Amino acid sequence: MERATAAKTWHALDQAAALTAAGAARAGLDSAEARARLKSFGPNAIPQGPERTIWHVIWAQTRNVMTVVLAAAALLAGMLGDWVDTGAILAILVLNIVVGTIQEARAERALRALRALNAPRTRVWRSGLLETVDAADLVPGDVVALDSGDRVPADLRILQSVEAQFEEAILTGESLPVIKNPDASVAADAALGDRVTMAFAGTMLMAGRATGLVVATGRATELGRIAALLAKAEPPQSPLERKLAALAMNLAGLVIVVAVIILVLGLWRGDPWQIIVLTAVSLGVAAIPESLPAVVTIVLAVGALRMARENAVVRRLAAIESLGAVTHICTDKTGTLTQNRLQLTTVKPMGAAGLGHVHQALALCNDAEPASNAATFQGDPLDVALLQAVKAAGADIEAIRSSAARLLELPFDSTRKYMASLHQGAHGFLALMKGAPEAVATHLDLDMAARLDLLSEAEAMAANGLKVLCLAEAHAVDDPSTPFLNGRLGYAPLALLGFQDPPRAEAADAVAQCQSAGIVPIMITGDHAETARAIAGQLGMLGRDLDAPDLVITGPQMAQLSRADLIHRLGSARVFARVDPEQKIDIVRALRQRGAIMAMTGDGVNDAPAISAADIGIAMGKGGSDVAKEASAIVLADDNFATIVKAIREGRRISDNIARFVSYILTCNVSEVLVLALALLAGLPLPLTPLQILWINLVTDGIPGLALASERAEANVMRRPPDRPHAPIVTRALMLRVAWMSSVMAVLVLAVQVWEMQEPGAPWQSMVFTALVAVQLAYALSLRSNERPVWETGILSNPLLLGALVVTLGLQLLIIYLPVLNAVFETAPLSWGHLGLALGCGLVVLIAAEAAKFARRHKVVHR
Repeated sequence: MERATAAKTWHALDQAAALTAAGAARAGLDSAEARARLKSFGPNAIPQGPERTIWHVIWAQTRNVMTVVLAAAALLAGMLGDWVDTGAILAILVLNIVVGTIQEARAERALRALRALNAPRTRVWRSGLLETVDAADLVPGDVVALDSGDRVPADLRILQSVEAQFEEAILTGESLPVIKNPDASVAADAALGDRVTMAFAGTMLMAGRATGLVVATGRATELGRIAALLAKAEPPQSPLERKLAALAMNLAGLVIVVAVIILVLGLWRGDPWQIIVLTAVSLGVAAIPESLPAVVTIVLAVGALRMARENAVVRRLAAIESLGAVTHICTDKTGTLTQNRLQLTTVKPMGAAGLGHVHQALALCNDAEPASNAATFQGDPLDVALLQAVKAAGADIEAIRSSAARLLELPFDSTRKYMASLHQGAHGFLALMKGAPEAVATHLDLDMAARLDLLSEAEAMAANGLKVLCLAEAHAVDDPSTPFLNGRLGYAPLALLGFQDPPRAEAADAVAQCQSAGIVPIMITGDHAETARAIAGQLGMLGRDLDAPDLVITGPQMAQLSRADLIHRLGSARVFARVDPEQKIDIVRALRQRGAIMAMTGDGVNDAPAISAADIGIAMGKGGSDVAKEASAIVLADDNFATIVKAIREGRRISDNIARFVSYILTCNVSEVLVLALALLAGLPLPLTPLQILWINLVTDGIPGLALASERAEANVMRRPPDRPHAPIVTRALMLRVAWMSSVMAVLVLAVQVWEMQEPGAPWQSMVFTALVAVQLAYALSLRSNERPVWETGILSNPLLLGALVVTLGLQLLIIYLPVLNAVFETAPLSWGHLGLALGCGLVVLIAAEAAKFARRHKVVHR
């Protein structure tokens, strides 16, 4: 067998041509030839690359800018003898490394889950004898025998099928079992789900039995190709990770510049070098927001708990913030947008038949049975849907079946494309037939014009996304068993039946929320284009022009597009149907080239590479494969599209709160730098001691900042465009805000210093210390909303922040009034007047912050 034979053309070859191309026979290979081919092709297994040790993974986590900056901060804090700050920073470093290491292990677990899909043992014809061998020993050219319940060990060209039905959802996303037809004519460019002459590695034979020719093993199988794609598909760096890395670089440069400036100014003034070096180092530590990674991690972890209560289980914390920047959601159809259950939605009686008569026929020509709980049914999904409709109409199914005993049946198969049953009742014999309209039409006692009209009606229903069956009947006085079995009875049409997997009740509203939030939902499905278009139209995904040709792209159509054409078409396409795994990754890459941040959902093995490559990979928790779950960042416990929208809302809330915290901590840190630098320039004594600087940095910044990050979502959070994914955390507007508020804080605090230094013996340094704490706490109150004034947000609506402000202020008062802490922090008790003046500075800052908000609302400044 030649390696050059194109794997994608096996489905288009007839059986004889396939056997010839494989150099095989129906009796199988002889043992010597099998051994030779095993040496040539290698084992039938998904190849494993060299595994990385835990030390390689840990080392990889330390090679980022924020880790270096934090390590430098820990070193500086240690030089100051501040072991509490040093320990806190080191704990943050360890936490970040542990989280990153856990995430690194996800891809390897995904590949292990994929390898577990390989069947361990299988039955194969060798030298005319049926043997049981290890699946790893299969080679192209082997002939494999499969029974119901067997997992397919390799890609097979079906040679024989006896009512064989394969469950291929892990590869194609199709929820219904696929009936194979070894004699079918299949186009060379047929989509994976349309290759009815093939069975694929990793899928299951749900019913019947089959014999197949092995045409691909190991990495050459569809499953192996997906494994290769998954190994290559690395999750992109999240917007949050990119922004934090850029912020760390900027802060590192800022810290060096600030420390040098303070050192030069102090030495130029003639201050003792020991004190000025200590102050410069302290300010360098203060300028680094070392609590930022800890606060971000805690906020994301709390957000993950909130999302878990909404049925979204987060596996990669950074994905939560990324949700706030999502511009596109690429979602599966079956089970995510729809209910994942077939429902009889349309019944069109024909002739004189009434609905009652149709329901009687549906109950008789049906193999489904009541389930153990008697509330539902079990069997073929179509038969179950029919009995559910009959039961919902109030018909007594058991009474109908008792009145007309079944004598004979012709079960559905891929050749006939219908099932038929013969019954005997009080008024003679009744034959019933249901199946594909084109198959049933050949047995109808109608002229050609009437048959064409019936088929035209069926095609119109199919164009609306319905799966269509035709129901027919024939009556006889004498026993019609022979013509029934020979297919020679003349039937009369009873009804056309339309089935659909209906949309979830909440899906349309979720789609509308996406669109109002500037998010584009795109359906990617293995189903047929007509069905996908119909569901997308019902959900409002297609806009007003439902029939526009550029809205829907099929897999074969996409294969004809260049990358540039695909990028262009993604501006209008809302549905992709019959696509393969590589095409899903192509969609992800093309969207990224358009500057999009996308969430990709999926449940099958075929979805795993695209899930892993997307900005936020989302797997289905109920029906999803382990491979898809391991490759994902988020798992939906309820497989519901609406849950994704709730998760995006939470992601936007968290993104806003992280921005609030960054704004708060940068403003506070810059105000401390300005206070010290301006004091040095003005020839004033150093306003703060190194220990006081570190206290403000650790307590005043950390506790209220963390509480600020728990703020509730703004009212318009889902009525605004997504966050710009490539915008830095510190935007131009934020820099202006930081500059304005830190300047107000610094000027106020230095004014207090200058004023109090005029009073002999006044505790001016304690007043500066307390005033700086007060202005920072007041600013935290104003930051609760970017637009609404503080009195509209409600003081009690964030009890965590209120408690943090009270605790922080209480700790500051202990430092001021507790003698033992006075000695440690070099503070002195303040009179009521002095304390009131210091706290009054906070009120001034609050007014300034609210004035800035008022100006922004009226587009005067900070547009």
